Amino acid sequence: MKRLRWSTLKRHIALTLTIVAAVLIIAALVLVRGAKEHGTYEIAHLYGDPSVMEGITISGAVQDENHRTSFAWLDDHVDTKTEVFAKPQRNWTYHYYSDMYQRINDYYYTVNLNSYKGLKIERISLQHNRWERSEYMEVELPMARLFNKERYTSEEKKKLSYGLAEVEGELYITLVTTTGYEGVNWIFKLNSDKWYKQLYPNASFEPTQIMSYRSDRNDIENTTQTAVLGLEAVGDSLALILVRDDKLVIEGYRTDGEKLGETAVTPFIFEEINNELADGDNYARYGVEYEAYRDAENGMLTLSFLNQQSQRTAVTVQCTEDGIKLIDVTELKKVDKLLRGYSESLYDERIIAYKAGKLYEAGVYREINQSDNNVWYRLLPIRLLVHVYERGELVYAGELMTDVNDDLVRIKNHSMHNLNYSDAEYRNFFDLHID
Repeated sequence: MKRLRWSTLKRHIALTLTIVAAVLIIAALVLVRGAKEHGTYEIAHLYGDPSVMEGITISGAVQDENHRTSFAWLDDHVDTKTEVFAKPQRNWTYHYYSDMYQRINDYYYTVNLNSYKGLKIERISLQHNRWERSEYMEVELPMARLFNKERYTSEEKKKLSYGLAEVEGELYITLVTTTGYEGVNWIFKLNSDKWYKQLYPNASFEPTQIMSYRSDRNDIENTTQTAVLGLEAVGDSLALILVRDDKLVIEGYRTDGEKLGETAVTPFIFEEINNELADGDNYARYGVEYEAYRDAENGMLTLSFLNQQSQRTAVTVQCTEDGIKLIDVTELKKVDKLLRGYSESLYDERIIAYKAGKLYEAGVYREINQSDNNVWYRLLPIRLLVHVYERGELVYAGELMTDVNDDLVRIKNHSMHNLNYSDAEYRNFFDLHID
């Protein structure tokens, strides 16, 4: 029998191994390509009648440094589309702190008191997920009396940006105050062409006043005490958020300053403003910071306030040419007490909308690990839950089941004291919408 030479045999072996390797690579590519659209995205009905989801779309995305999956919960099914990045997007995440910056559309704003001129406003845009194009504006305002009775603390300065609102590309501002502020307050329209790239602009300007209101009776006993929480846009109108005695008051204005009306929620107790008006322990105490959700098409504005028990109350108003009216007040409930809501503006991890007589909330909840207080909260399992309320009552709860927590498996045994954590490395939900 004719023997094969070793050189010939090696060529045969090499060819065979090459063919096997090619088959394996092709099979792997087929599996990866096939799995691209087959992650776990399923709906679980936890409570109530799922028919309330008919006609409602819950959309968002799951992303890490390697891929992005956009999803849409439509009635009883979920559509997904996945994009695999050509190279890792390690800088796609950006953390901004809600107690320092206020996000309005594509910009992040911060407002500081300038005792010489009034206010200094900074806006920053994000490009390629990094700080870009910082711009500044110096505004001259008649604020001298602000410093006579009560200076702002550093915490109160951070809340000044709640006084900013944008309507049709134009910025408006009011001064966020406590009940210690005396004198005239106002709503001003800022000049959109007065932004400068210098940290200390050489020029300052007087904005256009569209209306004024008084708080000069705050220092008189047995009179109405007024504080200003913020200013919000509602379609092409403005909503001024006030606290008067034990009431949360929302006033509506056109952008020319004409008042559309007002509505109020009573009682509404804020720990930092009117806590002394609470009737014992019968009422929750809220923080003055809030989340605002807008439906410009229908003139809806929902404000979400967090109380001491980490529960939220959502207040919805509607502002139209006919006036402003209170639509709904709902205490948001959690189906599972071992969950906690968490929200960072980077991810937009919660969205609330009032649709067709019901209040819809979609949000990311993190499981509470009671056995290990040192565990890093970012590494706890997360769940995307949807709650629906009607007339203040929970009528439905559902969950979008995903495999997003599979990323946590490989770090299970890592030391929590020596963990090189990167937000971009792990999948997370963000950019939630309700339509």
